[in-house]
Amino acid sequence: MSFEMPELTTILALGADLKGAFAIAQDDSSEPARLFGPFGDLSEERNFDRWVGEIERRLDGRIPAIVVVDRHPLYHSRLWGRRFAEKVGARLLEVQHHFAHSLVPLEEAGYEGEKKREEGRKGESRLQPPFLGLIMDGTGYGLDGTIWGCEVLFVGKSISFERLGHLFPVTCPGGDAAAREPWRMAVSWARAAGIKKEELQDLAARIPAPFFDGVWNLAGTGRPLTTSAGRAFDAAAAFLDFALSTEGEAEAARSLQNAADGVETGERLSFSVEGKCLDLRPTFREMFEKKTRGSKQASLARAFHDALAGGVVELVAANAPREAKDVVLGGGCFLNGILRERIIGLLKERGFEVVVPRSGPSDISLPLGQVAFARMAFRSQRWKNNVK
Repeated sequence: MSFEMPELTTILALGADLKGAFAIAQDDSSEPARLFGPFGDLSEERNFDRWVGEIERRLDGRIPAIVVVDRHPLYHSRLWGRRFAEKVGARLLEVQHHFAHSLVPLEEAGYEGEKKREEGRKGESRLQPPFLGLIMDGTGYGLDGTIWGCEVLFVGKSISFERLGHLFPVTCPGGDAAAREPWRMAVSWARAAGIKKEELQDLAARIPAPFFDGVWNLAGTGRPLTTSAGRAFDAAAAFLDFALSTEGEAEAARSLQNAADGVETGERLSFSVEGKCLDLRPTFREMFEKKTRGSKQASLARAFHDALAGGVVELVAANAPREAKDVVLGGGCFLNGILRERIIGLLKERGFEVVVPRSGPSDISLPLGQVAFARMAFRSQRWKNNVK
């Protein structure tokens, strides 16, 4: 399927809800899109109203020909974007969350749609497909309807991608509630790792019995499933008594990072890579056993960082096509300096070149990846499963 667009094409990319950022670009321009925000979580009415008002102000009467949204069916940004596109007669594109993260550096550098390498800003090589995306975050709506969040993607010359690898999927008990109550993910990973309910007495003692029992039962249902690295960090933080509940985004993960900061590598936690899956069940089982035997929590916090970093790099190396030697890092987990630097070092040891978005790896930069997708779609005139 193809479509005709006017010569001067305004693209409006609406990002994702948690950060409330957006971008505006002219497809005829070689300049990267302008990024605006963040305006905060769009589930809060005040933030949403500010976000809409700023979009209208920045458009300044221009009518976008393309509106790009995240595929999450319940995001406020997507719902508003669909209504807005219909109102102004724009073409609506829906892009998978982690694919958009992978494309951010293309927009930052100026995507030209052909295979070549140039010297970019500050001596950096300009990224061109094919390449890999290693995306680690809290949540993103997957093409299979599950919650993705630790993904190895292959980005080719077309406007589609291939999911090469992911974290072992476990239940996310209560959905979004698990992000606010990390103990839920600790229960889920414990049950997946074969830890018995009665072995979790220390954790259960701090949770009202009906809630603990209910989450234990939910953890066995497999609904919804998640491959989220962010939720794995939450589980580890709760396992090691750093955070049972949180009030802010990534609070549990930061507590784990703070505990690990300055700790020399000593403890070891194992992991398993089989085919397209990184399995952290051995990691959590050993973490539980070593904590029970008296290992220091800070040491185990560092060991978890090392195990996750080693596991994802092994997953990349085991599944990467020969022609893909560049790896884009994206997602909020890469705000964690310990994890980021460990993964960068290990990838370089394996012969990969690493690209970290200049605009940052979090959802703040996500609209830039959405713009890059729109440019690719417009220029190639090819439409695949991830376009509607």
